[in-house]
Amino acid sequence: MNRLSKVVMLAATVVTMGSLAACQSTTGPQEPPARHMMDDGPQGKHFMKRHKLTPEQRAEMQQRRAERQAQFEQIQQACVGKTVGQAIQVKVGDKTIDGTCQIRFKPNKMDDRMAPPATTAPVKAS
Repeated sequence: MNRLSKVVMLAATVVTMGSLAACQSTTGPQEPPARHMMDDGPQGKHFMKRHKLTPEQRAEMQQRRAERQAQFEQIQQACVGKTVGQAIQVKVGDKTIDGTCQIRFKPNKMDDRMAPPATTAPVKAS
């Protein structure tokens, strides 16, 4: 009797484990339906080809782009000639950004801006 109860318990355990394993199997990720390149709607990459800017909008966009490029250049040149680990401040527009020179300028606090890529200018080693 003892042996029979062990066999029954073992069989019940195997069946239970098998059913639990079957419940946990997942289906693979489903591919979204294919979309054609010209059928991507107003949010797609062809939107700007259909969207015409007025001369005022184009001038404003070019001015903002020039300002961003100037700020980016200023941040890139912040550590030229500085020693590694030196604390510096960069004034961008009406904001002052505190940071330290590593191989490139690294802001102490990132709030809503992207760190510039590493500069190719030489930095004096300390």
